[in-house]
Amino acid sequence: MSMVCPQDRTPISYLDLLIRVSMAAASRSYQLMRPNPISTGGRWPCAAILAFAGLCPVPWLSSALGDTAAFSGPAFLEHVRYLASDELEGRGLGSRGIDLAAEYIAAQFKAAGLKPGGDDGTYFQWFEATLRRDLSPDTRLEFAGVAGLESPKLGADFVPMSFSGAGDFAGPVVFAGYGISAAEFNYDDYRDLEVKGKVLLVLRFEPHDENPEAKFGGGVYSQHSYHNTKVALAKAKGAAALLVVAPPLHRTEPDKLADFAAGNTRENYGLPCLQISQELADKLLAAGGLGSLESLQKQLDEKRQCLSAELKEVTARGEVKITRVRAPARNVVGIVAGAAEQASEYVVIGAHYDHLGKARYSLPRSDQERADQTPHIHNGADDNASGTAGLIELARRFASADPPKRSVVFAAFSGEESGLLGSEHFAGHPPVPLSEVAAMLNLDMIGSLQNDQLTVFGIGTGQEFEDLLGRLAGSCGLRIKGDQAGIGPSDHTPFYAAGVPVLHFFTGSHDRYHRPEDDTPYVNAEGGAKVTGLVCAVAAELAAAERRPTYQKVEQPPVARGGLKVRMGVMPSYADDDEPGMRITGVSGGGPAEKAGLLAGDRILMIGPATVNNVYDYMGALSRYNPGDVVDLTVRRDGRDLRVPVTLGAAR
Repeated sequence: MSMVCPQDRTPISYLDLLIRVSMAAASRSYQLMRPNPISTGGRWPCAAILAFAGLCPVPWLSSALGDTAAFSGPAFLEHVRYLASDELEGRGLGSRGIDLAAEYIAAQFKAAGLKPGGDDGTYFQWFEATLRRDLSPDTRLEFAGVAGLESPKLGADFVPMSFSGAGDFAGPVVFAGYGISAAEFNYDDYRDLEVKGKVLLVLRFEPHDENPEAKFGGGVYSQHSYHNTKVALAKAKGAAALLVVAPPLHRTEPDKLADFAAGNTRENYGLPCLQISQELADKLLAAGGLGSLESLQKQLDEKRQCLSAELKEVTARGEVKITRVRAPARNVVGIVAGAAEQASEYVVIGAHYDHLGKARYSLPRSDQERADQTPHIHNGADDNASGTAGLIELARRFASADPPKRSVVFAAFSGEESGLLGSEHFAGHPPVPLSEVAAMLNLDMIGSLQNDQLTVFGIGTGQEFEDLLGRLAGSCGLRIKGDQAGIGPSDHTPFYAAGVPVLHFFTGSHDRYHRPEDDTPYVNAEGGAKVTGLVCAVAAELAAAERRPTYQKVEQPPVARGGLKVRMGVMPSYADDDEPGMRITGVSGGGPAEKAGLLAGDRILMIGPATVNNVYDYMGALSRYNPGDVVDLTVRRDGRDLRVPVTLGAAR
């Protein structure tokens, strides 16, 4: 599965933004543990259940597909052991290891007898992905009007932040306090301050409050402290650039500039943003007649009055040079053809095979890990060698059985950890007509089964899914914890957004998630094989049923994202397409966006006066509004720009 530091919104990767939604949803889920309506004691084979239900022909299901217990833990583990081996170096995008994984999966599909479903008669569906954003050593920052100041040095005196926009800038320097405008707390660093075309110097975080329970400046930071909120506000007011300095008071850590995180491939707030040292900030403030950084922070924290002012005769100019490094990536696609009138319809079974590769700790647990610059192999045994192993075994099983009525597509997606890139490409450039896809089943993290309890997301997206899982789960030795939602941090989401009923099978999170410890010895292979057996039974019934499952839009419960007070109810795209605006991947049922008439595929160009080019612009723009506010969106649809008023809902 694919994870943003809640204190200051320093992004780590896509899942951190969304996994909270899934885990919150899981906590609201309910059990599908009804008594088996046809069993009078003991467990019946899945084939018998399906036969009694009259949903598909008994002879076909009594073949290899009907025997879910035939899935083997050792066979499952064999795939995991290779895919999660150090040889594959964590299967990161653009690495030799992910190429080896792709070739391995394709070889397994070929050996099983699957028909190639990729480009030009191959098993591979190619697309391009951004690997990283490299910072040029020619990036510079200069000041005038500061006597005796030597040229600031990149890495020692300043560093662009990982979400910085590229480009040059110049203008007078203005101290803008914490860079916050918070009417609800009677605090405004921008009061009577003109900043258009100027370079802002602001403190990180928010004014300190000795009361840890305080909603503004207490132990838990408000949304106003987040980088994306501050950048969106500075952009909306026309600032040329943003300089950020760590506050010297009430902090125990030393003043250390963060490294430019090259791995953050998508983060670009569209404004040059640079962190500067406290020493450099003190020199600028003193030259501009405002005193010391510590004195200014003390006054802001205690009095909470606007101290913002232009630094007299101090100007800045600079350039942030960032190069985006791209590389080819590929999904692996194979097909088992159907043999009936419904052969032109499809059931898609998918799992992502990429992981984090060799990287620093993405979820550090100590100061030592935060300081550790060594790349560690993140083998991703559960996430998601386990789902890929299940996919391979399912492909082998379907290929060896009698042909189903509907065709079955097996898709191993790349780029999930970078924002569902592979599944978005598949849905946007489908090798089979997406309108003919009856259902999509997603296996993501199925290797940590405990107490035979399996979480399944998306049961509300198909009218028949709840009954289907209720009948099948017990016979396969599993208890199902179900969730209605079709939008989540994994590869089923683009399919749901396109109108396809989806199910996501998930054995739960754990403390090894996105850590080097997610390795083969911790995988429950027998549990993974058991989950694969259930997916096989579900897929078999869907492939054999006379009617396709009935798609349903699910009303998503309001969930606060990134500290926002409001929600719009859209699923943003993280794909790199070099087009203006933020593309909407999906629209939540019953949400403000759906009520306003927004559609999947629309591109949000502006929210009110704020330009939107990515999800970070989107979140920053929304941070300025309250529930019930009506905001005008500029939306591009089919080449036409539309004005769409949206009444924002409340997050919780």
